[in-house]
Amino acid sequence: MSILIDGKNVFTNSGDMLNVFQGGVANGKHVLAIEATDSFGRHLSASESFTVIGNIGFCPPSGVGMFICAPTASSAVSQNLEFSLGVKGQATISHVRIYIDNKRFADFDPPFSPPGEILGTAGSVSAGQHNMTAIAWDIHGQTVKNSVVFKAFFDGGCPPKGNVCTPVLTPDTPQDGEDVKSPFLVSAHVDFNTVSISAIKAYLDGRVVAESFGPTFHQNLSAAKGTHILTLQAWDVDGRLYRVTENVNVQ
Repeated sequence: MSILIDGKNVFTNSGDMLNVFQGGVANGKHVLAIEATDSFGRHLSASESFTVIGNIGFCPPSGVGMFICAPTASSAVSQNLEFSLGVKGQATISHVRIYIDNKRFADFDPPFSPPGEILGTAGSVSAGQHNMTAIAWDIHGQTVKNSVVFKAFFDGGCPPKGNVCTPVLTPDTPQDGEDVKSPFLVSAHVDFNTVSISAIKAYLDGRVVAESFGPTFHQNLSAAKGTHILTLQAWDVDGRLYRVTENVNVQ
């Protein structure tokens, strides 16, 4: 049996069962195909399309300078901040530092893998708007830097820091990757919010399909057969964003 993603063979084994995690699939829509040949030479196959979201990509520098590929300007990202940087100096880079709102957030020393690129996470930031500045020093003390403004949404819950729970938008149904029949019930609620929730919106494949007011959402949604990206977003009265995203398989 073989697994192919977008026509490329990524895994092959012997026997009548496959159970494997294939990492490193880029954002976007893909086709998964399973092909098998039995001992009589008969060929069997099945395929399914799926969509990957949320992965940050590599950030090769296109010249001398500091390049910030993630987060992008004005984007809304998880408060569990991930970043993707590309950097090239006039001379060899000796150190890279990230500041969030002018406070030191993370430090990196070479060697970088891939060379000139940094992908990582260094902890959480508070929900709300932030300014990220990345600065690199070369071996002669010269610097290159760049900044980006982004908005972080609540992506937490318990276990907390100390004895205070992080606010979170919790999906009750469906669960990520669940098989459902249309119409299907979508239910969610906000936990641990310190101020009132003004609205919750549901999106299917990036399009608003329903809205409620207050800290709970409980509505039936209709969708065509196939795999869809279900996104729930909530806002509190201070304008802070809460978000959760799932894959839903409509049978």
